[in-house]
Amino acid sequence: MSSKPSSNHSDEQLQTDAELFLQLQNGQINILAILYDRHAGLVYGIAFKLLLNTAEAEDLTQDIFLSLTKKCSYDSKRGSLRTYLAILTRSRATDRLRSRNRRQQQINQQAVNENAKVFSKTPMVEIFQHERSQKVSLALE
Repeated sequence: MSSKPSSNHSDEQLQTDAELFLQLQNGQINILAILYDRHAGLVYGIAFKLLLNTAEAEDLTQDIFLSLTKKCSYDSKRGSLRTYLAILTRSRATDRLRSRNRRQQQINQQAVNENAKVFSKTPMVEIFQHERSQKVSLALE
């Protein structure tokens, strides 16, 4: 199955990723569509494999490609754009997983704290904790 590139992108379709990236950095935003067409499958695949969530994978894919339009650390001398995108995607997905885990831990801790408030303390326990708190405060002074 052969398909001709569209006439308005035919020259760009023949250029390397490094050449297209330079054009994108010089303000030719239309180049982003070509790079997206070339690499979105890779970026989305990595994002989905790590995040296991379609919406998050789509969101990360969009973020990765939008980051190419801003100041970007890609250097064609160090490797291909495809490799850069793969590493960046894995790194950002890992960041999202860590953030998700932190949020879940905070929610769990809040639930534990709320449960502790529900189970009221006996007056003796409250007095004991208050006295211990005062002793610790005095010791720290």
